[in-house]
Amino acid sequence: MRQLLKGMIILLLCSSCIFAASDKYLVEDNLTKVAQKTLDAMFGENNFIVRIQVAMTDSKYSVKYTQESNPKRSKSKSSQKEVYILPGVPALKNIAPGSLNQLPYDSVTSMTAPRITKMLIYVLANKSYPRSKAKRAEKVLREILGAKQGRDVVKFEYKAFYEDPNKETQNITIVPGVEPLLTPENVFYLIFALLLLGLIVAYVMYQNKLLAKETGGGQGGPAINVNPNLELPENMGGGGAPGAMSVGGAPSIKYYFDFVTAENISDFSYLVNSQNLKAEYICLIASFLQAPLAAKLLKGVDVKVQTQVAMSLVDQRLGSKVILDKLEKKLKADLECFIGGESKVSNVLRQLSSTEKKNIVELAKKSNAAGYRKIRPHLILFEDLSLLEERELQVVLSEVNLEQLAVSLINVSQDLFDVVVENLTKAAKDMVNQYLELKTDVTHAADIEKAQDAIIALIKKMDTSGKINIMDKLRKA
Repeated sequence: MRQLLKGMIILLLCSSCIFAASDKYLVEDNLTKVAQKTLDAMFGENNFIVRIQVAMTDSKYSVKYTQESNPKRSKSKSSQKEVYILPGVPALKNIAPGSLNQLPYDSVTSMTAPRITKMLIYVLANKSYPRSKAKRAEKVLREILGAKQGRDVVKFEYKAFYEDPNKETQNITIVPGVEPLLTPENVFYLIFALLLLGLIVAYVMYQNKLLAKETGGGQGGPAINVNPNLELPENMGGGGAPGAMSVGGAPSIKYYFDFVTAENISDFSYLVNSQNLKAEYICLIASFLQAPLAAKLLKGVDVKVQTQVAMSLVDQRLGSKVILDKLEKKLKADLECFIGGESKVSNVLRQLSSTEKKNIVELAKKSNAAGYRKIRPHLILFEDLSLLEERELQVVLSEVNLEQLAVSLINVSQDLFDVVVENLTKAAKDMVNQYLELKTDVTHAADIEKAQDAIIALIKKMDTSGKINIMDKLRKA
């Protein structure tokens, strides 16, 4: 009896070990599939390979005896009695009736299920996959698998994945036999290619004839009364700056006077006006300029010439190529040598600081009175605030930052300071005085000059918009 019970216990332990090994395999396989499908769905296939290993406790069985068993005896009449401990299974044979009191007790067997004690999540990542996204994959794995910090380990390794060059197959259709050369399709393509070649040759010949005719003739229609042999004035001169503005049309067509742009139209207009060109020539030039540029050109000539040019522009006709070539060549050559001008001096002097401008004004006033009067309108100084009328000064001060104004007033003359402060409101005056008390001793000269330059820029802007008029006052200064 004891040997039988010992055999049953050994069998139960062996089966528990087999079941434990099976449970470990099933758990690892299930977790690996869940992790792999999750990464493929969230980060794309062929980027990660996941394998999961777990350490698990074994299944444990505990037996609790309750009471002595009451085996069921068989009803057979044989001398050998059979005892059924389990229903229908003869567990003991040839047992003496007196030995039944030595049978085991009834018992309750309980199994303790295995549990995971440690998890290793091993991930092979594609070497070309971004590391930042791989870190996100680690976080996802921990959340999906319920990995515990400090107990479970996630290990990443980056390897170069193999890419199969034959993954995308190409369908090849094999046509039996050799394809005949003169198929209807090939004949159609041949005829089409010959027609296209003939049209290209005809077009080239036609263009050559037009070019030869234009080069040989070079004279316009009867509407323009200009002698093609007329030489342009010898003393015609001027200048300008580069920068072409294309006139609308096919890119292959060269348009005359395309070197005239919005940047040099003022110089070009001055050049044309200074040479006293005939209305016919000005009409030729205006025909090739864009409308805004042509309008600026006409503004620089007399109203009588404007009228003649406008009436001449009404009739559409072909201009003289000889005259246009000479006119463009001469004007372009002179424009390239053009120097000086108010726009240029304004752009140059605008880059100077307030101190540098003040030095130029003082030296020019002492050394060259005529030059001083020419250059003065292009040099606005901070001290020119005193030239403004009260209304104009108040308009300027209404848009000035008070902190910036206070900095700009440091170290100015007392007269200028009084003029500015007297045109401030009481609240603004108090704020400026507070700023001066706080910042006079800690403000550098560069900061003062920067604040003055900002206010000078505001004065120029208001003068351009017409809110104030300081240019006339500078010319009289």
